[in-house]
Amino acid sequence: MRSSRAFLIGAGAAFLFDPRQGRRRRHVLRDRSLALVRRSSRVGVRKARFAGGHARGALAVSRRVFGTQERAADDATLVQRIRSEAFRGAMDYYSHTRHAGALMEKLWLLEPRTLACMHGSAWRGDGAKLLRALCETLTGALV
Repeated sequence: MRSSRAFLIGAGAAFLFDPRQGRRRRHVLRDRSLALVRRSSRVGVRKARFAGGHARGALAVSRRVFGTQERAADDATLVQRIRSEAFRGAMDYYSHTRHAGALMEKLWLLEPRTLACMHGSAWRGDGAKLLRALCETLTGALV
């Protein structure tokens, strides 16, 4: 056992300290070793990021399941929401197509339970009723 270990160490030394190609071999060994370390580090960072996201998701689910019910909004919050809706109306970023009614009808027939706007808040409840009201508002604006 000892002699085979000594043989391997001697062969490795001869391979790395060869006068002709030893320098190149040492550089290749160094470059590949550093690449392996960098690759392992990136994998570790990705796994840690994944585990962190998984933990945040589990925490969010547990808060939703075991959390308290949403409290009624106070006056200041209601005023802010009303101002926000008034500002959105002034921005006029709703659809103005003549097919809006048909498109909205397709949506409310799906009877969604949750509605969400891009870059906005989400709402949970009778989505079909809310979509019908929005359709009436949009088609009324078109006339």
